[in-house]
Amino acid sequence: MASGKLAASLYKEEIERALKTPGMSGFQLLDLHDFPGQSTALVGLLDAFWDSKGAISAQEFSRFCGPVVALARFDKATYVSTENFTASIEIANFTNASLKNATVVWTVADASGKTLGEGEWRVGEIAIGNNNKIGDIEYALKDIVTAQKLTIKVGIRNTTYNNEWPVWVYPSIAENNAAAVHFTTSPDEAMALLKQGKNVLLNPDTSAIKGVAGRYTSVFWSPVHFPNQPGSMGLLIDSASKAFTHFPTETHSNWQWWDLVMRSKSMIIDSLPVQIKPTVRVIDNFFKNRNMASLFEVKAGTGKLIICSMDIHTDLDKRPAAAQLRYSLMEYVASDAFNPLVKLTKQDIFSLFNMQ
Repeated sequence: MASGKLAASLYKEEIERALKTPGMSGFQLLDLHDFPGQSTALVGLLDAFWDSKGAISAQEFSRFCGPVVALARFDKATYVSTENFTASIEIANFTNASLKNATVVWTVADASGKTLGEGEWRVGEIAIGNNNKIGDIEYALKDIVTAQKLTIKVGIRNTTYNNEWPVWVYPSIAENNAAAVHFTTSPDEAMALLKQGKNVLLNPDTSAIKGVAGRYTSVFWSPVHFPNQPGSMGLLIDSASKAFTHFPTETHSNWQWWDLVMRSKSMIIDSLPVQIKPTVRVIDNFFKNRNMASLFEVKAGTGKLIICSMDIHTDLDKRPAAAQLRYSLMEYVASDAFNPLVKLTKQDIFSLFNMQ
Protein backbone atom coordinates (compact mmCIF):
# COMPACT_ATOMS: atom_id res chain seq x y z
CA MET A 1 0.00 0.00 0.00
CA ALA A 2 2.82 2.42 0.85
CA SER A 3 4.57 1.86 -2.49
CA GLY A 4 1.24 2.20 -4.28
CA LYS A 5 0.51 5.54 -2.59
CA LEU A 6 3.89 6.84 -3.78
CA ALA A 7 3.19 5.67 -7.33
CA ALA A 8 -0.22 7.39 -7.30
CA SER A 9 1.24 10.70 -6.10
CA LEU A 10 3.95 10.53 -8.78
CA TYR A 11 1.33 9.90 -11.49
CA LYS A 12 -0.59 12.94 -10.20
CA GLU A 13 2.49 15.16 -10.27
CA GLU A 14 3.53 14.09 -13.75
CA ILE A 15 0.09 14.36 -15.31
CA GLU A 16 -0.50 17.79 -13.78
CA ARG A 17 2.86 19.00 -15.11
CA ALA A 18 1.81 17.85 -18.57
CA LEU A 19 -1.53 19.67 -18.26
CA LYS A 20 0.25 22.86 -17.18
CA THR A 21 2.65 22.80 -20.15
CA PRO A 22 1.83 25.33 -22.93
CA GLY A 23 1.30 23.58 -26.26
CA MET A 24 1.09 20.09 -24.76
CA SER A 25 -1.41 18.25 -26.95
CA GLY A 26 -1.75 15.18 -24.76
CA PHE A 27 0.11 12.42 -22.99
CA GLN A 28 0.32 8.63 -23.06
CA LEU A 29 0.76 6.28 -20.11
CA LEU A 30 2.76 3.21 -21.04
CA ASP A 31 0.54 1.17 -18.75
CA LEU A 32 -1.83 1.51 -15.81
CA HIS A 33 -1.57 -2.13 -14.77
CA ASP A 34 1.33 -4.33 -13.72
CA PHE A 35 2.79 -5.83 -16.88
CA PRO A 36 3.59 -9.55 -16.57
CA GLY A 37 5.32 -9.92 -19.96
CA GLN A 38 8.86 -9.07 -18.79
CA SER A 39 9.41 -10.82 -15.48
CA THR A 40 6.72 -8.56 -13.96
CA ALA A 41 6.88 -4.79 -14.06
CA LEU A 42 5.17 -3.38 -10.95
CA VAL A 43 4.39 -0.04 -12.58
CA GLY A 44 0.61 -0.02 -12.32
CA LEU A 45 -2.10 1.42 -10.13
CA LEU A 46 -4.00 -1.70 -11.21
CA ASP A 47 -2.73 -5.25 -10.81
CA ALA A 48 -1.99 -7.67 -13.66
CA PHE A 49 -5.72 -8.53 -13.87
CA TRP A 50 -6.72 -4.85 -14.19
CA ASP A 51 -8.12 -4.77 -10.65
CA SER A 52 -7.46 -1.84 -8.35
CA LYS A 53 -4.69 -2.25 -5.78
CA GLY A 54 -6.55 0.14 -3.49
CA ALA A 55 -3.87 2.83 -3.62
CA ILE A 56 -6.19 5.35 -5.32
CA SER A 57 -9.82 5.31 -6.40
CA ALA A 58 -11.09 6.09 -9.89
CA GLN A 59 -12.79 9.20 -8.47
CA GLU A 60 -9.53 10.46 -6.96
CA PHE A 61 -7.65 9.74 -10.20
CA SER A 62 -10.21 11.70 -12.23
CA ARG A 63 -9.42 14.84 -10.19
CA PHE A 64 -6.14 15.22 -12.08
CA CYS A 65 -6.82 13.06 -15.15
CA GLY A 66 -10.19 14.01 -16.61
CA PRO A 67 -11.94 16.31 -19.08
CA VAL A 68 -11.63 19.31 -16.73
CA VAL A 69 -8.78 19.60 -14.21
CA ALA A 70 -8.08 22.33 -11.67
CA LEU A 71 -4.35 23.06 -11.46
CA ALA A 72 -2.17 25.00 -9.02
CA ARG A 73 1.33 26.34 -9.54
CA PHE A 74 3.22 26.80 -6.26
CA ASP A 75 6.91 26.71 -5.43
CA LYS A 76 7.21 24.07 -2.72
CA ALA A 77 5.41 21.75 -0.33
CA THR A 78 7.03 22.75 2.99
CA TYR A 79 6.81 26.16 4.68
CA VAL A 80 7.59 27.91 7.94
CA SER A 81 4.87 29.90 9.65
CA THR A 82 6.57 33.23 8.89
CA GLU A 83 5.86 32.72 5.18
CA ASN A 84 2.76 33.11 3.02
CA PHE A 85 1.42 30.32 0.85
CA THR A 86 0.93 31.59 -2.70
CA ALA A 87 -0.37 29.75 -5.75
CA SER A 88 -1.49 30.53 -9.29
CA ILE A 89 -4.68 28.70 -10.26
CA GLU A 90 -5.52 27.42 -13.75
CA ILE A 91 -8.19 25.23 -15.32
CA ALA A 92 -7.44 22.75 -18.11
CA ASN A 93 -10.61 22.23 -20.14
CA PHE A 94 -10.58 19.40 -22.67
CA THR A 95 -14.32 18.97 -23.05
CA ASN A 96 -15.97 19.79 -26.38
CA ALA A 97 -17.05 23.29 -25.37
CA SER A 98 -16.01 26.27 -23.28
CA LEU A 99 -17.36 26.46 -19.73
CA LYS A 100 -19.74 29.40 -19.28
CA ASN A 101 -20.35 31.43 -16.10
CA ALA A 102 -18.24 29.21 -13.86
CA THR A 103 -17.47 29.98 -10.22
CA VAL A 104 -14.06 28.66 -9.21
CA VAL A 105 -13.67 28.25 -5.44
CA TRP A 106 -10.64 27.59 -3.24
CA THR A 107 -10.11 26.65 0.41
CA VAL A 108 -7.24 26.02 2.78
CA ALA A 109 -8.14 23.36 5.37
CA ASP A 110 -6.34 21.76 8.30
CA ALA A 111 -6.08 18.02 9.01
CA SER A 112 -9.47 17.98 10.77
CA GLY A 113 -11.14 19.50 7.71
CA LYS A 114 -11.63 22.92 9.30
CA THR A 115 -11.53 25.71 6.72
CA LEU A 116 -8.81 28.24 7.50
CA GLY A 117 -9.11 30.38 4.37
CA GLU A 118 -11.30 30.55 1.29
CA GLY A 119 -12.14 32.58 -1.79
CA GLU A 120 -13.75 32.44 -5.22
CA TRP A 121 -13.61 33.82 -8.74
CA ARG A 122 -16.56 34.28 -11.08
CA VAL A 123 -15.33 33.44 -14.55
CA GLY A 124 -17.37 34.33 -17.63
CA GLU A 125 -15.77 31.69 -19.84
CA ILE A 126 -13.15 28.96 -19.51
CA ALA A 127 -11.95 28.20 -23.03
CA ILE A 128 -11.11 24.78 -24.45
CA GLY A 129 -7.47 23.96 -23.80
CA ASN A 130 -5.04 24.52 -20.96
CA ASN A 131 -3.25 27.52 -19.43
CA ASN A 132 -6.57 29.15 -18.56
CA LYS A 133 -5.37 31.45 -15.76
CA ILE A 134 -8.07 31.96 -13.13
CA GLY A 135 -6.37 33.90 -10.35
CA ASP A 136 -3.89 33.85 -7.48
CA ILE A 137 -4.17 32.58 -3.91
CA GLU A 138 -2.29 34.14 -1.03
CA TYR A 139 -2.74 32.83 2.51
CA ALA A 140 -0.67 33.98 5.51
CA LEU A 141 0.63 31.11 7.65
CA LYS A 142 1.42 33.24 10.73
CA ASP A 143 -1.33 31.68 12.86
CA ILE A 144 0.07 28.15 12.51
CA VAL A 145 1.50 27.31 15.96
CA THR A 146 1.95 23.53 15.64
CA ALA A 147 3.50 21.52 12.82
CA GLN A 148 0.69 20.38 10.56
CA LYS A 149 -0.42 19.33 7.12
CA LEU A 150 -2.77 21.66 5.25
CA THR A 151 -4.83 20.82 2.17
CA ILE A 152 -5.34 23.29 -0.67
CA LYS A 153 -8.57 22.59 -2.56
CA VAL A 154 -9.76 24.13 -5.84
CA GLY A 155 -12.95 23.30 -7.73
CA ILE A 156 -15.77 24.56 -9.90
CA ARG A 157 -18.97 25.11 -7.93
CA ASN A 158 -21.96 22.85 -8.77
CA THR A 159 -19.72 20.40 -10.68
CA THR A 160 -17.69 17.32 -9.83
CA TYR A 161 -14.51 19.06 -11.01
CA ASN A 162 -12.16 19.57 -8.05
CA ASN A 163 -8.55 18.92 -7.10
CA GLU A 164 -6.37 19.21 -4.01
CA TRP A 165 -2.75 19.36 -2.87
CA PRO A 166 -1.06 18.89 0.52
CA VAL A 167 1.44 21.33 2.03
CA TRP A 168 3.17 21.23 5.41
CA VAL A 169 3.72 24.18 7.72
CA TYR A 170 6.21 24.26 10.59
CA PRO A 171 6.28 26.92 13.32
CA SER A 172 9.42 28.59 14.60
CA ILE A 173 11.48 25.89 16.27
CA ALA A 174 12.46 26.23 19.92
CA GLU A 175 15.76 24.93 21.26
CA ASN A 176 15.85 21.26 22.30
CA ASN A 177 16.96 20.07 25.71
CA ALA A 178 20.62 19.57 24.77
CA ALA A 179 21.48 18.13 28.18
CA ALA A 180 19.16 15.16 27.66
CA VAL A 181 20.25 14.13 24.17
CA HIS A 182 23.47 14.29 22.17
CA PHE A 183 23.49 14.96 18.43
CA THR A 184 26.51 13.85 16.42
CA THR A 185 27.56 13.02 12.87
CA SER A 186 30.42 10.79 14.06
CA PRO A 187 29.90 7.06 14.73
CA ASP A 188 33.04 7.09 16.91
CA GLU A 189 31.70 9.94 19.04
CA ALA A 190 28.31 8.23 19.22
CA MET A 191 29.88 5.04 20.61
CA ALA A 192 31.88 7.01 23.19
CA LEU A 193 28.70 8.71 24.37
CA LEU A 194 26.75 5.44 24.42
CA LYS A 195 29.49 3.90 26.56
CA GLN A 196 28.71 6.66 29.08
CA GLY A 197 25.01 5.75 29.04
CA LYS A 198 23.90 8.77 26.99
CA ASN A 199 20.94 9.16 24.63
CA VAL A 200 22.32 9.78 21.13
CA LEU A 201 20.96 10.90 17.76
CA LEU A 202 23.51 9.83 15.12
CA ASN A 203 23.25 11.50 11.72
CA PRO A 204 26.33 10.55 9.65
CA ASP A 205 27.25 12.21 6.38
CA THR A 206 25.78 10.15 3.56
CA SER A 207 29.30 9.55 2.18
CA ALA A 208 30.09 7.60 5.35
CA ILE A 209 27.13 5.23 4.99
CA LYS A 210 27.23 1.89 3.19
CA GLY A 211 24.00 1.66 1.27
CA VAL A 212 21.84 2.90 -1.56
CA ALA A 213 21.55 6.56 -2.57
CA GLY A 214 18.10 7.97 -1.87
CA ARG A 215 15.73 8.53 -4.78
CA TYR A 216 12.16 9.81 -4.62
CA THR A 217 10.79 7.50 -7.27
CA SER A 218 9.34 4.09 -7.81
CA VAL A 219 10.56 1.24 -10.01
CA PHE A 220 10.65 2.33 -13.67
CA TRP A 221 10.11 -1.07 -15.27
CA SER A 222 10.97 -4.64 -14.44
CA PRO A 223 14.07 -4.63 -12.16
CA VAL A 224 15.02 -7.99 -13.67
CA HIS A 225 15.57 -6.35 -17.06
CA PHE A 226 16.74 -3.00 -15.64
CA PRO A 227 18.70 -4.03 -12.52
CA ASN A 228 20.66 -0.78 -12.04
CA GLN A 229 17.72 1.56 -11.49
CA PRO A 230 17.27 3.10 -8.01
CA GLY A 231 16.55 0.38 -5.49
CA SER A 232 13.52 1.87 -3.86
CA MET A 233 9.74 1.88 -4.02
CA GLY A 234 9.21 4.56 -1.38
CA LEU A 235 8.99 4.67 2.40
CA LEU A 236 7.00 2.64 4.91
CA ILE A 237 6.76 4.86 7.98
CA ASP A 238 5.74 3.99 11.53
CA SER A 239 3.59 7.13 11.69
CA ALA A 240 2.30 6.23 15.18
CA SER A 241 5.81 6.51 16.64
CA LYS A 242 6.36 9.32 19.15
CA ALA A 243 9.37 10.20 16.99
CA PHE A 244 6.90 12.05 14.73
CA THR A 245 5.02 13.99 17.40
CA HIS A 246 6.32 17.23 15.88
CA PHE A 247 6.61 15.96 12.28
CA PRO A 248 3.17 14.95 10.96
CA THR A 249 3.34 12.12 8.44
CA GLU A 250 1.32 9.33 6.91
CA THR A 251 2.58 5.75 6.69
CA HIS A 252 3.77 6.37 3.12
CA SER A 253 5.99 8.81 1.21
CA ASN A 254 4.59 12.28 0.68
CA TRP A 255 6.13 15.51 -0.49
CA GLN A 256 7.45 16.67 2.90
CA TRP A 257 9.86 13.71 2.63
CA TRP A 258 11.19 14.62 -0.84
CA ASP A 259 14.21 16.70 0.23
CA LEU A 260 15.00 14.28 3.06
CA VAL A 261 14.95 11.26 0.75
CA MET A 262 17.02 12.99 -1.94
CA ARG A 263 19.68 13.81 0.65
CA SER A 264 19.86 10.35 2.16
CA LYS A 265 21.46 6.95 1.81
CA SER A 266 19.43 3.88 2.74
CA MET A 267 21.13 1.59 5.26
CA ILE A 268 21.05 -2.10 4.36
CA ILE A 269 20.39 -3.94 7.63
CA ASP A 270 20.07 -7.57 6.48
CA SER A 271 23.37 -8.56 8.06
CA LEU A 272 22.55 -7.29 11.55
CA PRO A 273 22.27 -10.17 14.04
CA VAL A 274 18.89 -9.09 15.43
CA GLN A 275 15.56 -8.33 13.77
CA ILE A 276 14.95 -4.58 13.68
CA LYS A 277 11.69 -2.88 12.78
CA PRO A 278 12.74 0.46 11.28
CA THR A 279 10.85 3.61 12.16
CA VAL A 280 11.32 4.56 8.50
CA ARG A 281 11.74 1.56 6.21
CA VAL A 282 12.88 1.99 2.62
CA ILE A 283 10.89 -0.41 0.43
CA ASP A 284 13.14 -2.34 -1.92
CA ASN A 285 12.03 -3.79 -5.24
CA PHE A 286 11.08 -7.47 -5.32
CA PHE A 287 14.17 -8.48 -7.33
CA LYS A 288 16.74 -7.51 -4.68
CA ASN A 289 14.36 -7.53 -1.71
CA ARG A 290 16.82 -6.06 0.78
CA ASN A 291 15.89 -4.94 4.27
CA MET A 292 16.65 -1.19 4.14
CA ALA A 293 16.11 1.64 6.59
CA SER A 294 16.72 5.35 6.95
CA LEU A 295 15.68 5.63 10.62
CA PHE A 296 15.83 3.06 13.40
CA GLU A 297 16.57 2.86 17.12
CA VAL A 298 18.55 0.44 19.30
CA LYS A 299 20.24 0.08 22.65
CA ALA A 300 24.04 0.20 22.52
CA GLY A 301 26.64 0.23 25.30
CA THR A 302 24.70 1.41 28.31
CA GLY A 303 22.90 4.09 26.30
CA LYS A 304 20.18 4.43 23.69
CA LEU A 305 20.70 5.31 20.03
CA ILE A 306 18.62 6.45 17.07
CA ILE A 307 20.32 6.48 13.65
CA CYS A 308 19.02 8.72 10.87
CA SER A 309 20.58 8.35 7.42
CA MET A 310 18.71 11.35 5.99
CA ASP A 311 20.68 14.60 6.21
CA ILE A 312 19.26 16.66 9.10
CA HIS A 313 22.38 18.70 9.85
CA THR A 314 23.22 20.83 6.78
CA ASP A 315 21.54 23.96 5.35
CA LEU A 316 18.70 23.72 7.87
CA ASP A 317 17.81 27.39 7.41
CA LYS A 318 16.84 26.53 3.82
CA ARG A 319 15.32 23.09 4.53
CA PRO A 320 12.30 23.41 6.83
CA ALA A 321 11.35 19.72 6.73
CA ALA A 322 14.88 18.64 7.69
CA ALA A 323 15.00 21.16 10.54
CA GLN A 324 11.58 20.06 11.77
CA LEU A 325 12.42 16.34 11.63
CA ARG A 326 15.60 16.98 13.59
CA TYR A 327 13.63 18.90 16.23
CA SER A 328 11.02 16.13 16.48
CA LEU A 329 13.65 13.40 16.81
CA MET A 330 15.59 15.35 19.45
CA GLU A 331 12.43 15.83 21.50
CA TYR A 332 11.66 12.12 21.19
CA VAL A 333 15.14 10.96 22.19
CA ALA A 334 14.99 13.26 25.24
CA SER A 335 11.63 11.82 26.35
CA ASP A 336 10.63 8.78 28.40
CA ALA A 337 8.93 7.37 25.29
CA PHE A 338 12.36 6.63 23.77
CA ASN A 339 12.94 3.01 24.77
CA PRO A 340 14.52 0.81 22.04
CA LEU A 341 13.75 -2.89 22.32
CA VAL A 342 16.83 -4.49 20.74
CA LYS A 343 20.55 -4.10 21.35
CA LEU A 344 23.50 -3.89 18.95
CA THR A 345 27.23 -4.02 19.57
CA LYS A 346 29.76 -1.44 18.42
CA GLN A 347 30.85 -3.83 15.67
CA ASP A 348 27.25 -4.24 14.48
CA ILE A 349 26.76 -0.49 14.25
CA PHE A 350 30.11 0.16 12.59
CA SER A 351 29.28 -2.48 9.94
CA LEU A 352 26.78 0.01 8.47
CA PHE A 353 29.45 2.65 7.83
CA ASN A 354 32.67 3.18 5.89
CA MET A 355 34.95 3.28 8.93
CA GLN A 356 38.62 4.21 8.68
